Amino acid sequence: MRAAVDKLLPVTRQWGEEALTAHRAFHQALYRASHNDVLIRLLDDLWDKSDRYRRLGLELPPGDEPRTRDLQEHRQLVSLIVDGRAAEAAQLMRSHITHSLTATAISALEDREGLRVT
Repeated sequence: MRAAVDKLLPVTRQWGEEALTAHRAFHQALYRASHNDVLIRLLDDLWDKSDRYRRLGLELPPGDEPRTRDLQEHRQLVSLIVDGRAAEAAQLMRSHITHSLTATAISALEDREGLRVT
């Protein structure tokens, strides 16, 4: 996990594919540490199916703040896990998912295609 977090780059157009590859490797390091083969296969499959939204995330939202926050949250998450602070790690992960670039990209696509259910 530490090696993967050290290789992370901001998910921006500047870093493009390299950032997306490092981002996936980081998330894989997290869930593979569970040693749960069913969970690993499920998450790998979900990642493959949602990757197009991450690519849209290279453009949305504008500005560096969301990407900087995302990168900081990844680093903080590893620290919490390594320190054995499971409850705090779980809370951060829930917040991270809710506010992730992927969630923002999915929301933007739903708005653009009129699919958002309110």
